[in-house]
Amino acid sequence: MNEPFEHTTATIHRRKVQYRVLVVVVALGVLGALAAAGVMGSARPLAGLLLLVPAWTGFLVLDGLAVGRWRTELLAAWVEGGLELRAFAQALGEVRVLPQSTLRGMFVGLPVPASPQDEARIPPRGRSALARLSDALRAAEAGRSLIPGLAASCVALSVVAAVWGLSWLPLAGAGLAVPLLVLHPFWDRVVRRRYRRGLRAAMEGLDDEGARTAVIAIAESLDWSRAPARLRDALLAELARPGQERRSRGAVAGSTVAGRT
Repeated sequence: MNEPFEHTTATIHRRKVQYRVLVVVVALGVLGALAAAGVMGSARPLAGLLLLVPAWTGFLVLDGLAVGRWRTELLAAWVEGGLELRAFAQALGEVRVLPQSTLRGMFVGLPVPASPQDEARIPPRGRSALARLSDALRAAEAGRSLIPGLAASCVALSVVAAVWGLSWLPLAGAGLAVPLLVLHPFWDRVVRRRYRRGLRAAMEGLDDEGARTAVIAIAESLDWSRAPARLRDALLAELARPGQERRSRGAVAGSTVAGRT
């Protein structure tokens, strides 16, 4: 458990450093724009405040990448059986020097079982399905937050370039925001199409009905508060579909045998 623990503390430290850099950038940006406007006697430098939009978006991207790498390695170790997710989460909760609110945020969306018995009941295929579901949930959340930020950054950079260049031509760059805003309402559909085959394939190898039930129970207990109900229902349906199809085939085979006899 030493390696996951070290990776967790390193990720928390990296996030802390990135946040401090953002604070410094924001402070210097605001002070620099105000000072330049006062010295030049012009409002043009104030347009530089719009650069705080791409700065914030860049911070979100870097922070998401850091947490994403941590989640990927953690879930990979869990799927392979080298880590018990519930025990690891509880152990981190006992380390008081770690920021517990940050840890809770990092564990949101991870398939932490309710009990050690539930975790022991889940085979590698079931863990793989839950890991894929957790990745899908995070991808959906990331898209809904980053796509508007990227669109706003395109507009902000275009406006700053137009103001400082005294030209309308840079405003054409704001057109890059249009495809992003068009994609935004359909992002959940993109996520569903990308992950549904993997979810179904992982669940098709689960022959143990108890393990299948445990996987679905953990999936339903995830934090779906920031996900649309349609996406939640679609992803959970992909988990349950192989079992439903197997039961349907069994019922048909049973009725066929009964008809022959």
